[in-house]
Amino acid sequence: MESENRVGESIIFFLRNTPQKVGVKFSYYVYHRSGYSNPKLNRARHMKASGSVRCGCTCPAVINVSTHTVEDVKEITVQYQSVHVGHELEVGKLHLSETEKSSLASSLCLGIPMATILDKTRKEYSPTKRFGLTTRKDLHNICRDKQIAKKVIQHTDDANSVDIMVKKMQGNTKNPVLLYKPIGGEMDNYSRIDKRDFLLAIMIDAQEKLLELYGKNCVMIDSTHGTNQYNFQLTTLMVHDENHEGMPIATLFSSGVTAEILFPFFSEIKKRVPNFMTNVLMSDDTNSFPNAWKEAFGNDFKHLLCSWHVIRN
Repeated sequence: MESENRVGESIIFFLRNTPQKVGVKFSYYVYHRSGYSNPKLNRARHMKASGSVRCGCTCPAVINVSTHTVEDVKEITVQYQSVHVGHELEVGKLHLSETEKSSLASSLCLGIPMATILDKTRKEYSPTKRFGLTTRKDLHNICRDKQIAKKVIQHTDDANSVDIMVKKMQGNTKNPVLLYKPIGGEMDNYSRIDKRDFLLAIMIDAQEKLLELYGKNCVMIDSTHGTNQYNFQLTTLMVHDENHEGMPIATLFSSGVTAEILFPFFSEIKKRVPNFMTNVLMSDDTNSFPNAWKEAFGNDFKHLLCSWHVIRN
């Protein structure tokens, strides 16, 4: 059980401990940050980056409430110690109020993406207020507590679930699926693709326009390995705008990144943007990317080898 007390713009939470006595009910509220962190030795999850909410000492702030009932008449006595000792009033360690949680829950129920909600709270509210520091974890907790339904799982089997999802996307007016081949399937147009290969490429309409607008000077490509239990790889094609801000314009989930697998990916992009050519293709030190690109687009370009980990750092 929690109680809240407003101090200026912030909310101080107290945790209740209620011993029982005949005719009298005692409630002792202690500050929620009071005490010491006691992490388990073999904990499965990592410690929070922001540290424990516990302040590492005993804070004297306390509320003692006694309720004495005589013949249905209640007498309530409250003793309150308001002084806090041993910690700063850190906004990030506070809780969201019920009003703030309800506001966020309303947005989640409307189907507004979490990223959009977070961008709005950070833009419109001061970081000196807890609401302005809302995190994705807060939103997940609200979904759990308010029992807000998440996206429905299409099927208990991952392969069938992906197949159902892809077919729904392919049925849209603006089909974002560039390429799809499930494991065991065949691709009549690309005979070099093995039955054991998996390919799923996505490019939405807005990304297609970004490629046409910014891709003439330079296109960047890289793959991320070992991102899931199936060992599929995520290949991302990017361009940059006039401010050198990178923007993804197509993604490929695949069982490998050989030239044979990349060729259908690039070929389908070529079908979407027939007249597209670029001056520079930037990738890591491999021949798969430039060989497949040249085979699909057939134009001359400068290939820049890049140490991606240097750029990322």
